[in-house]
Amino acid sequence: MTTYQEIFALFTNKITDYRLPSLTQDEAEFRMINFLNSSISRFTPYCQKDLNDKNDTLKQFNIDLSTLEKEILALMMVYEWTNSFVLSEEFLKQKLGTKDYQIYSPANHLEKLIQLRSSIQNDIDDLIKLYYYTEQWCLCIGKQLKIIWTNL
Repeated sequence: MTTYQEIFALFTNKITDYRLPSLTQDEAEFRMINFLNSSISRFTPYCQKDLNDKNDTLKQFNIDLSTLEKEILALMMVYEWTNSFVLSEEFLKQKLGTKDYQIYSPANHLEKLIQLRSSIQNDIDDLIKLYYYTEQWCLCIGKQLKIIWTNL
């Protein structure tokens, strides 16, 4: 069994969000579960395991996920977290800095967030390719071993 907490720990180690500590544990967990559910939906077509075989009450998967599967889900959660900033109304407002009252361009900030999100998506794509080829290699080796054992 893989707990949600294992994936949440990987996720929180990848981000810096000063708002999370200000949330209650239930609120933070609620947000992370939403990010996780979105990540499950995105990873399900590629994953060899049934990611919907989970227990939301116990906050765990009823299956053991590999380290790579956990990493992919955590990185997809980072993507969803970043997406929440990109789609935030807050970043569409003009910001004033306290130092010399400089005006920071929200469009520039948004562009950097979109670039970051794109970079994260590229990392996800690379991990999914690695996952796919690793799984295919294991299946191929497994079939070869079965043939060898059968012929002994």
